[in-house]
Amino acid sequence: MEDTVRLQQVAVGLLLPARLDAGERPGAHRVDPAVLLREEVAQRAGDRLPVEVTAAEGLEVVGSRGRLARGVGNLPDNAQRHAATSVTASVWPEAYRIVPAVADDGSGVPEQARGRIFERFVRLDDAPQP
Repeated sequence: MEDTVRLQQVAVGLLLPARLDAGERPGAHRVDPAVLLREEVAQRAGDRLPVEVTAAEGLEVVGSRGRLARGVGNLPDNAQRHAATSVTASVWPEAYRIVPAVADDGSGVPEQARGRIFERFVRLDDAPQP
């Protein structure tokens, strides 16, 4: 059953960019990103590494709760895959925006690949870089 749910989530994630390109507008709900981050991390109790959360309370963004949750969930998921022993996820206000961040003690993204990591469907090689 878990594999079926995961596969369904992958399919939905693959369709999302096409929907946005076609002009579909995300929902406009008020969401506290700190609460959302804590909820997403709490659902990951059986993960290889725990995720420490530091978040400013009382923040608000407007958007699709499901899509925001997917984005907030992807950040620690990627960090856990590459971390050695620790992952920290945070969200805080900065000027007139809200900044999500994830830090881990993994090897990091190679400098020459940093421009590509936000392209669609990019997966970097997991092999150690020289």
